[in-house]
Order: sequence, then C-alpha cells, then structure tokens
Amino acid sequence: MQMQPPRMLEPPRTPAAAAALESEIDQCGTREHVIRLAVHLARSYVEAAAIFSVRHDLIEGVVGEGFDAHVAATVIPAEAGSLFGQVAATGTMFRGSPPAEGLEVLGALGRDHAREIAILPVAIRGRVVTMLYADNGPEVLGDAAVAALGAVCTRISRNYARLILERKIREIRRESPAPLGSLLRA
Repeated sequence: MQMQPPRMLEPPRTPAAAAALESEIDQCGTREHVIRLAVHLARSYVEAAAIFSVRHDLIEGVVGEGFDAHVAATVIPAEAGSLFGQVAATGTMFRGSPPAEGLEVLGALGRDHAREIAILPVAIRGRVVTMLYADNGPEVLGDAAVAALGAVCTRISRNYARLILERKIREIRRESPAPLGSLLRA
C-alpha cells in the first residue's frame, strides 16, 4: 500500500484546528484515510512523522510528512534485533537517542540528524499492526508532544477497530435475509 498525501498541508497549529482534524479522523471511511490524517495530526507536535505497517516479517513505510525521502519506499526487516522490530514484537514504545543500528534507516529517510526519536505501537487485539515514528530534528521531543503522539496512536487504534466493526456489520447485512435489529436482539 503506497500512498502519500495528495498535497502537503500545513499541520494544525491551534487546539481548534487539531480538534477539527481529530473529528475528521473519527469519521474516516478507510484505514488509508485514517493513517494519512493521523500523520498530519502528529505533525502538529513534531517536525517529522510517519506510519509504518507491520506485516509478517516486514515493516513497511506507508506515509510520512517532514521527510526528505519517500517513506513508502522504506522496507525494514521485522527481526527482533532492529529497533523497529523490537517495538513491533514487544508492543512497547521506544523514546530516546537513535541507536547506532537504526541510523541506516534514519539516513535513508533523511532523518539521521534527529537528536531523539519515538516509535509508538498501534495494536489491535494485542497485535501491533502499525507504528508511528516521530522526531523533532535537532531538538528533543517534549513530554507533552510524546503524550500527544500516544493519543494519536490511541485514536488510530480506535478507528481501526471501528472500521473493522463497520465492515463486519456490512457483511452481516449482505449475508442475512433477516433485519440486523432482529439479529442483535436474539
């Protein structure tokens, strides 16, 4: 799934603009739209943000803002030894200085100058399916920014779950001759 935003938008800079974007995310009809807007929301807290998808033994860049390189061209093995692989395997956020083994990936993304990075997992039913990468260039990530990024990840997870439920309801409606209300009351 290779996608980039159709145009570069200015990240929301006011609480009202961020709240409007959060509301828009909560109304998205596709996973891709959720991801695109979530990265845009994350950019209101950091200089660069990207979404990576976790699939079997690969971690693939999906969309990013604030990068010199095309994030969707990035593929990282999900081996446990890599920083991205550790976050995917453990479901535990990483925040800190980029480790030496992660510099190659950051260099490919044009972010090897980042002083501090954060990689936050997005899980569905206990399985990490997506990760949010963020950095603030030569500046450290503030605690408030990292907390806000955590809230973005929670919003992504909640909307993934909503989209899965909506898809299942559509499938039930297509397959069942009985009205959905009678199925739910049974």
